[in-house]
Amino acid sequence: MKLNRSCTEGVSNTTIRRIVAEGRSNRGVLSTPGKKRKGGKKTLNRFDLKLIRNKINEFYTVRKEIPTVIKLLQILREEINFNGERESLR
Repeated sequence: MKLNRSCTEGVSNTTIRRIVAEGRSNRGVLSTPGKKRKGGKKTLNRFDLKLIRNKINEFYTVRKEIPTVIKLLQILREEINFNGERESLR
């Protein structure tokens, strides 16, 4: 594996050797550190979605106020024991 001079400026020879060795041992596939993320996308079931929609409609019809994510989250946690986060409501 040959590297041209311009892409190796400022990088030590040890680092270059380590990367080349990793590429040879993994059939040319290099790993990128820091790309692993925990968790995944959580989805709500139909029943929970219907409850949330009803609470939003209740804000407009009964309370006569505009629902915000924070207000909605507080109400859902109190009344239906919603355990999701603010971003899952968004």
